[in-house]
Amino acid sequence: MSVDDFVIQDMVNLLKTNHIFKDVPQEALEVIQKKARVVHLEAGEILVRQGDILNSLYIVLQGRLKYVRKDDEGQEKVLAEARRNQTIGESAILTGEPYFASVYAIRETYLAEIPGYVLFRMIKRYPKTMISISRAMANRLRRAIEETPQTTHVSTIGLVSLMGMEKGLDFAKKLEECLKAFGKVEVIGPKHIERVLGKDYVQAPRNSMEGLTLVKWLNMQERVFDFIIFLLDFEEEEWTRRALRQSDLILTLANFEDSPEISKEEAEYLYHQNHPLGSHRHLVLLHPERKEWPKGTEKWLENRNVEFHHHICWNCEEDFERLARILSGNSIGLVMGGGGARGLAHIGVAKALKELGIPVDMVFGCSMGAILGAQFAALWSPEKMIEVTKTYMKGGKGVLDYTLPIVSFLSGQRLSKTVKQLSDDRRIEDLWLPFFCNTVNLNTGEHEVHRRGELWLALRASSSLPALFPPVKIGDAWHIDGGIISNLPADSLKEIQKQGKIIAIDVSVYREFHFTAQSSPAISGWYLLLRKITPFVPTHDMPSIIDIINRSIELPSLHHRQKLFASNVMDLYLRPPIEKYTILEFEKMDEIVEVGYKYGLEELAKWKEKEGI
Repeated sequence: MSVDDFVIQDMVNLLKTNHIFKDVPQEALEVIQKKARVVHLEAGEILVRQGDILNSLYIVLQGRLKYVRKDDEGQEKVLAEARRNQTIGESAILTGEPYFASVYAIRETYLAEIPGYVLFRMIKRYPKTMISISRAMANRLRRAIEETPQTTHVSTIGLVSLMGMEKGLDFAKKLEECLKAFGKVEVIGPKHIERVLGKDYVQAPRNSMEGLTLVKWLNMQERVFDFIIFLLDFEEEEWTRRALRQSDLILTLANFEDSPEISKEEAEYLYHQNHPLGSHRHLVLLHPERKEWPKGTEKWLENRNVEFHHHICWNCEEDFERLARILSGNSIGLVMGGGGARGLAHIGVAKALKELGIPVDMVFGCSMGAILGAQFAALWSPEKMIEVTKTYMKGGKGVLDYTLPIVSFLSGQRLSKTVKQLSDDRRIEDLWLPFFCNTVNLNTGEHEVHRRGELWLALRASSSLPALFPPVKIGDAWHIDGGIISNLPADSLKEIQKQGKIIAIDVSVYREFHFTAQSSPAISGWYLLLRKITPFVPTHDMPSIIDIINRSIELPSLHHRQKLFASNVMDLYLRPPIEKYTILEFEKMDEIVEVGYKYGLEELAKWKEKEGI
């Protein structure tokens, strides 16, 4: 029996449950199977390009693919996935229009290619087939109108242990227990396969009958379990390569205290230049216990192209629970917006989160929210956040250092010193939780997200409000406060997080810009000053230069906030009542923290009960 015959032998039974062919009789399905041709794709290979004219219908027999659409600006967006028994191309065949997206294999995939004329014959003989196709097309159109693409889902995880197979198995068992909160889980390694199928199947050549039987068995396990953890072993070369082809995501486990040099096996199997898995790789850095911030994480990331890295303490169950939530698409992200001293309310909300037992798995901060968000990501307690912030902010004196306003009103020297002391010479990568902050690149005009690099420099740049603080140079570009474009970057976190929930804390104050003075193309400052100092003469109600600068700074972020509400990326929007405080009233820290705490406790308790967290 050939490989193609082996793969396609159960196609008739598969078609009986397919949404298009479920009403087609057995003998017609057998004809379709005879007309079909097997298409084999490696991970990363393309099946259809956006704009192609299709002459065939494809049915996924094994594996997974993703739909990727490129917009007019060249930006790519993952729309959905295609899994076993799902069809690709029926609408394009019927309409004759160019295909709406490119379709790539996520991992090794087998499809049945059915000529278009066969589909037309089926529709003519069995009209119910057309109804089924119409329903599928209507569902896709609805998703496109609502702009709610299907979320991707990780179901198979390839675990590579740089600490030996025994430690890898122990780690897999601890992760398995945490993943059980989200579905059925199985750990599969060479010994498991040997026990179930036999020793010959572990290292079976790819296209041998044993190898094909193993692939079929693995696919069957995917239909039984929600998550499968594959234990990879570099000494079992054939099994390792097969598991890599079968995995949605590769998780590398390493002891943080070991040498960060990349091994020959890692370079060959996981990180070579054309590896098809792209960014679907995570690095777990294991710590024996939680002491202080890690230091030196960047050395682990230098030659490892990973999407995420995770600091995990072996004896901290909450770390394994966090990893399970991230891998399963159930993470909770926290967004802390900018607002100067008003941002101190973030500490109060953090205290409420802790008291209610609501976990946070990643943090995105802007401006003051970045400074406090980094403290949260360092796993500081709310009490320590208050103590340290009081110590270094000194009621505002820790940041206020007025200077001749040629570049800015404040020199920024005190703020730089404060964030350096808070950061303790660490990098963003060293924080216990995944952390991100944003700036605006003045050279390019683009909004930038910082997820690596010197922590103090990123925090200093993220809080550089124009006119108040001077811009900060990172690399060859000047950066200012990210809040100028995105003061509440929930959409940026959603792009990183992909799945899960987002709690966004907005500490901005959006006031109306309303002045009663009559408009005039020319205004004399001397005239306005004279009216202001002359007794019994009403002042001219005109916006000051500071009012105009502040409003100009607010407008882009105000527009961005409106887009956030329209896009529904926030699962919980929190806006503590801090309107009466100014951005420089750091001396009222205790009061502002308490406002955030009381508000957060009430709103988060209601949300927790609603979501069943």
